[in-house]
Amino acid sequence: MMWPTDNPWPAFAVCLLASVALFMFWSQQRQLKWILGAVTCLLLAGASLAIDAMVITPREQVAQNIYAMTQAFQKRDLDKTLSYISKSSWDVQLLAAEGYNLVKVHDDMRVTDVQVEMIAKDQRARSRFRVNATLDNPVGTSRVSTMWEAKWQNEPEGWKMIEIVALDPITGEPQGFLEAHRDRVRRLYPK
Repeated sequence: MMWPTDNPWPAFAVCLLASVALFMFWSQQRQLKWILGAVTCLLLAGASLAIDAMVITPREQVAQNIYAMTQAFQKRDLDKTLSYISKSSWDVQLLAAEGYNLVKVHDDMRVTDVQVEMIAKDQRARSRFRVNATLDNPVGTSRVSTMWEAKWQNEPEGWKMIEIVALDPITGEPQGFLEAHRDRVRRLYPK
């Protein structure tokens, strides 16, 4: 479901066009009702942008969580990183902790191409995003381009990640390296 506040520009454009049309009527007839209508439409156009800035839709909340979680991981704040993952998804929490122990992300990290799709009557979401950065890892330092697909669930504390899959950044197909780590942490730390 798309919220009206997901995109304020159609309402803004309609109000702006109506204001121009009413101003043209006023310029021809010089009646107060036309200029009042034009001013009202301008105010409504501004209100549509203001409402968009104030209302945060579920889709925007998930996107904000993606940015905040990746920044927390980059800043090496494991507790904050884990706060974005559902407590019921212990394997995802273990993967994040293992990643925290294996790599250090440099300051050149960029999160791009964030896409969020709402599913299950807006109680779940599927997101795809790219993260590009220079990493220090046990093998050395390298520049990496990654793509991820995460599933999110609306919980009482907010939107929490419940699944993560590493994707090939070119084809979008799942990559196996994360699943190998997931299997390993499940064996090392059985629930």
